[in-house]
Amino acid sequence: MVSALAHPDRVRGIALRVPRPIPKGLSAAMNQPFPSLDSLELHCLPTLDLNSPPPFLTVQPLHLRRLNLTLSSDASTSSCHFLSCTTSLVDLTLCLDRLFLSSFETQLLSHIQGMPLLRRLRLNIWGGSHTSDTTSDPPCRTKGVLLPKLDFLCFAGHITQLEGLMACLVAPSLQALRITLPDTSPLLLAPHLSKFLRGKSLSCAQISASREGIKLFMVTCTQPPFKFIVNASTSLELLGHVFRATLGRVKVVFLTSPFIPMDPPRLAAHLRWRLFFEAFRSVKTLRISPAPGIESNVLDIFDLGDGKYSLKILPALQEIELNATMHPELPTQIDEDWRAYMLGRFQQLVDARKKNGHTVNVHWNTDLVHPMYFHDSDADM
Repeated sequence: MVSALAHPDRVRGIALRVPRPIPKGLSAAMNQPFPSLDSLELHCLPTLDLNSPPPFLTVQPLHLRRLNLTLSSDASTSSCHFLSCTTSLVDLTLCLDRLFLSSFETQLLSHIQGMPLLRRLRLNIWGGSHTSDTTSDPPCRTKGVLLPKLDFLCFAGHITQLEGLMACLVAPSLQALRITLPDTSPLLLAPHLSKFLRGKSLSCAQISASREGIKLFMVTCTQPPFKFIVNASTSLELLGHVFRATLGRVKVVFLTSPFIPMDPPRLAAHLRWRLFFEAFRSVKTLRISPAPGIESNVLDIFDLGDGKYSLKILPALQEIELNATMHPELPTQIDEDWRAYMLGRFQQLVDARKKNGHTVNVHWNTDLVHPMYFHDSDADM
């Protein structure tokens, strides 16, 4: 490494994981300007002292474009100030431990707002807390943190910390917002996030469930579409509670996987899904992908027993589309007998809605290919 750093004008990228203090020889080799440095990855364990910026970051002018920084609890509370040396950043990834809202604005946002070229921001507060230390403070006291070119934001942490960010952030060019919420996030309202989402015409939603959690992917009808992705572990209550207002404006729902039972008995799981789908008050079209068992899951959440079907779930529903083709490169052939069988199973739901003055059409679609952004929801994320 020392030999490589002996040619500083040729160094374009540095990736360093520090399990112990930097050896003196290496530290001396890094204590010089790197005029071509474009990318830096620095993963610091508690043994590294970062109370001041690394020497090679203090050289002006710095042309660093990409920074990936992981800081432990010992470093995160005293080291965010060195971000003030990286005003040329375009891509910033920060993994921080135990960063509370009381210091969020002073340690992080005040420096990020000095990055006018920033386009991609990833924040992972993996040691965050939602204890009284965070919820008792105001969401944020710094207003109007303007990032004019930011088009992608990825956040992982608790909902209280996300609220602190959304209360301050002004990002007029944002085209993609992805958040990951753990099970331990509290069931709190999120007025700042809700206010931000009210300005987006999120008209389509894709829902997929797995053992790892639930993914809620929403897009606008505009071109290019604004993408909003929520990764939650298994908390349907959290999704339905925090995003109820946003879900209420969605017009089209696309289901891509069977519902995963969240807790025994099975009836309890169906009840949780029913309460979640009741939030989709404006949905007119329900599209169902060709996943084994998904049609039965949909019927189960509508079915109240004794031939009764809920009118609270998707009350504005007009169309149920069973799809035989979901991806342009993966065409699916559905047996004619199976098509007829599934249409027959949905007939009871159609009849029940019709008796109450709600006409619902159920049909197979073998031609429509859904927009690519539904299938590439992890792309560029």
